[in-house]
Amino acid sequence: HDLKGLLAYSTISHLVLITALAGIGSNGAILAAIFHIVNHAVFKASLFMAAGIIDHECGTRDLRRINGLIRFMPWTSVLAIAAAAAMAGVPLLNGFLSKEMFFAEALTVDHPLLAWLVPTGAVLAGLLGVAYSTRFIHDTFFHGEPVGLDRHPHEPPLWMRVPVDLLVLVCVVVGLMPMQTFGPLLTVAVPAVSGAPMPDVSIALWHGFNLPLAMSGVAFVGGIGLYFRLQRERGLHGRDPQRGPSGQRGFERIMSGLGKLAGVVTNALQHGRLPIYTATLLAAAGLALLPWLLRLELPAASGEVDAGLAAGALLVAGAGLVCVFVQRRIALLLASGIAGLGSVLVFLSRGAPDLAFTQLAVDGVFAVVVALALGRLLRPGRNVLPHGRPALALVGAVLAGLGLLLLALGMTAAPFDGALSDYFGAQSLVAAHGRNVVNVIIVDFRGLDTLGEIAVVLLAALAAGGILRRMGRAGR
Repeated sequence: HDLKGLLAYSTISHLVLITALAGIGSNGAILAAIFHIVNHAVFKASLFMAAGIIDHECGTRDLRRINGLIRFMPWTSVLAIAAAAAMAGVPLLNGFLSKEMFFAEALTVDHPLLAWLVPTGAVLAGLLGVAYSTRFIHDTFFHGEPVGLDRHPHEPPLWMRVPVDLLVLVCVVVGLMPMQTFGPLLTVAVPAVSGAPMPDVSIALWHGFNLPLAMSGVAFVGGIGLYFRLQRERGLHGRDPQRGPSGQRGFERIMSGLGKLAGVVTNALQHGRLPIYTATLLAAAGLALLPWLLRLELPAASGEVDAGLAAGALLVAGAGLVCVFVQRRIALLLASGIAGLGSVLVFLSRGAPDLAFTQLAVDGVFAVVVALALGRLLRPGRNVLPHGRPALALVGAVLAGLGLLLLALGMTAAPFDGALSDYFGAQSLVAAHGRNVVNVIIVDFRGLDTLGEIAVVLLAALAAGGILRRMGRAGR
């Protein structure tokens, strides 16, 4: 029953209208969205100012008490009625034009399901807009006498009303001469938003008898009828807002349900078991790539087999198989290191000795650091991993490997564009004074990216150090 509350909720409905136009996405829809943003700003600003005047002069905004104000505040009532009529989309006012454009764009949707759903939703939204606009007008300025006001209502001071006068004048002038008033603004704004030229449309008050006009008529008549039927059968003034159906309570229940659902999902997924996290990520990635992998064109098989490449691949596969079944942590660490050595052989066989040496150094440092950490963190007798499901882990690993293999084959089957390779190869020594192209790319050409990655690792290390220090003080 709050006058400003009614206007606030109506703003949400108009924002939905604007969002729907943006979702349609055509140049005409973008034009209608921008035009309605401006129109809505004008008539809604005047309505909020009028509500403030009523609150100031009557001492309340309760729609059950501020009735019949047209006899006490005639000029303010006329201004507020005109602004509310613009909100409802009454002809000769600016809101009518953008509402007609909304209806016209809703009819352009060609999706099989949305082709009827969007126009139906547009008419329903327009109908409800007329209904709450009618309530604003009828309950505030008509519908009997004021009830229990703290003050005797009267017209506000002149300069309190002047802003409303000017805004309502804009509603009328734009409604009569849209292209002469807002045309230059739309000509600049629409291309800036859509990235396309201004559509060749004429915003005018009359385009003849057409389907958007019929949709406006249905919304107008239906909205007025809906309001008076609710007023007669439900008694809106006598209705307790804390009882019966309520959009606000429905929204709050939906949000509460979403919170509970989020809790259930979080408890089910965030259980602290890393293997299940990894399996979930791999399964999600596989399902996302599955449609693409099924249509993948693989390159023709080559009869030549590189001995170094084959040895490296077998070493990686064998070490990975050991990692699946081994139970001791140190043995697992050694097996992962052997897999890294297989990668070194692959890099050497493909003519990338720098990458091979880098991989060898990284694997060596990783093995030493993790071995030292395990020696300090694990208590005696805890070197054996908990009993798991090696068969399930093996199936997951094989599927993940096959997916990556198909992905790599699909990438190699695509046409190769050597522009970047040629550029970096030519500029590595000239611009960066380095012969190792990979190192030059990491350190020079994308040095800022590398710096950002180092910063991320450093911040993570600082956070982990703080947590470990606090846990050490707590004796854990």
